[in-house]
Amino acid sequence: MLKIAITGNFGSGKSTVASIFNICFDIPVFNADNVAKQIIKNNHEVKEKLIKLLGDEAYTSDNEINTKYISHKIFNDKELLININSIIHPIVFKKFDEELSKHSQKKYILFESAIIFENNFEHKFDKIILVISPEQEKLKRIINKGYSKEEFYQRIQNQINDKLKKEKCDYVIYNDNRHSLIEQVIKIHNELLKIKNT
Repeated sequence: MLKIAITGNFGSGKSTVASIFNICFDIPVFNADNVAKQIIKNNHEVKEKLIKLLGDEAYTSDNEINTKYISHKIFNDKELLININSIIHPIVFKKFDEELSKHSQKKYILFESAIIFENNFEHKFDKIILVISPEQEKLKRIINKGYSKEEFYQRIQNQINDKLKKEKCDYVIYNDNRHSLIEQVIKIHNELLKIKNT
């Protein structure tokens, strides 16, 4: 079973692209960002470690993740971010291994994450798909999701730009309203099947 990463910067539309693989070809999608959020919220050991690192304000009174507070704390503190990732990421990949076992009959699985290269995870995958979108399109999507313009630019400052990521990826999907997403997905899907079948 091939392990395929699908990545893209904040607002690129990678979840939309991943859902096309899932709907059209029944390819399982492991959303690493969502799994990480669930771990942060529900894993008591992780919660204790994060509170020790970040303080009680890391969680709201109703046990929700205080995303704005955490983002503010790690924005200029790379070491703190590394420490947080070292707590969460091993558990995320343990969950991913469980998903691999569940879907072992499938040709491949998608691991969806915005920060594949930022965390040097590329060696964990057989192939990597990058979703690219123009900045104004990304900004529009993010604002529609309730984020501010400032939050958008704050996030993308911490991500490697598309040009550098493109050089490291096996496939690129352009989500720019000019190229057909479905046609691009079909082409990549067929190429992945060939790799698996050889």
